[in-house]
Amino acid sequence: MSIASMIAKGATTLTHQRRGTTQDTIGGRRNTWSTVASGVRCWMQPATARTVERYRQQQMVVTHSVYVQQDLACQANDRLVIGSRTLIVKGQRDSAGLGRLWEIDVEES
Repeated sequence: MSIASMIAKGATTLTHQRRGTTQDTIGGRRNTWSTVASGVRCWMQPATARTVERYRQQQMVVTHSVYVQQDLACQANDRLVIGSRTLIVKGQRDSAGLGRLWEIDVEES
């Protein structure tokens, strides 16, 4: 079974969030998260050894890869919420270069 068919048949969805800042009541800055997209079907699995090593060479930790069938334009340090799990985005790529399947490398926090 392909990853695309697992996404289509699965019930797992994610919420994509991006960090922003607002001013609090005494003028200080406060981090907030705004929702970029929600209800996006996805498939998540542990990151491959090759992916873990590629990020380790950049002194970054990756624990999982999340696959989606649309370009979420994720940026480093965006947040994905899948059920009760929170994942910090490290990178995103078009898995086969065809614009059909994106792989988002994340660290579970």
